[in-house]
Amino acid sequence: MYGSVKLASNDPFSAPIIDPGYVAIELDKACLRDSVEDTKHFVPGSAWEDYVLGPYDDTATITDEETDTHVRELATVLFHPVNTTSMTKARALWGVITPDLKLQAHS
Repeated sequence: MYGSVKLASNDPFSAPIIDPGYVAIELDKACLRDSVEDTKHFVPGSAWEDYVLGPYDDTATITDEETDTHVRELATVLFHPVNTTSMTKARALWGVITPDLKLQAHS
């Protein structure tokens, strides 16, 4: 499953409905889980002692499933979501943008 962007209404100034599809596939889960583990080893390092203001939750005994849930609930973008899209060849069945910069119909 991938994320999606859908129109919320016919109003061009209306914000779209964005589902980023975070943690939707096993690779997402594994990468984010590894990031959490790396952070647990990285942050306590002496180089960060002046920046870490206090203890954070004890995650030493957290399960992979609990980590996945935690990441799914907290994953977000900081400023605004951006992405890249592929431009198709003329009359191709793949891609998002046609060579004349029009949105190709996809469901």
